[in-house]
Amino acid sequence: ILNSRQTWTMSIYILTLLPALIVDDLGPVLSITGSLGGGCIAYMAPGLCYLAVNGEEFLVFANQLLNKKKEGNSSGITEADLPLDGNAGQVISNNPTVEIEDGCKPLWWYIFGFPLWCSIASFGRSNMSDRISREGSDNITPQDMSEEDIMVPNGREFSIAIFFVIFGVVAVIAGVGSNLYVQLG
Repeated sequence: ILNSRQTWTMSIYILTLLPALIVDDLGPVLSITGSLGGGCIAYMAPGLCYLAVNGEEFLVFANQLLNKKKEGNSSGITEADLPLDGNAGQVISNNPTVEIEDGCKPLWWYIFGFPLWCSIASFGRSNMSDRISREGSDNITPQDMSEEDIMVPNGREFSIAIFFVIFGVVAVIAGVGSNLYVQLG
């Protein structure tokens, strides 16, 4: 019985061995593999990792884009979040979990692919939360960090990450398409 890492290794090995056994000329195989691997590793992976690692911040950013009209309360804390009668010990979380509300969204939300980006950010946020809870917060103490060490991503950085993912998809499609065109044409 193989563990997960061995299964992935064996699968990749078999997927690379089959074309080598079937095809006489490895040039086209290496060309297609290079365009797929290059586009994924150079462009798509960094952008997707950035969105996943900063998932909570991206969801806050996306929520702020949706709620631009409600700028009166910038902290996101409503009167309902405040302590009730005699419960002055209640503490409001510094890092509340943000969820994008269901319902009708503006057209630009779908044109720019925000459902996809938000699902990637939610996936990354849940995995980061699981990893932090497994490892514990003993590794980093407040005295180890200063204000300069804390980086809060902004909309420009998220836009660059999304651009790299889209550019990577276009590069992979163009690379594989041109390779297939040359080989078949």
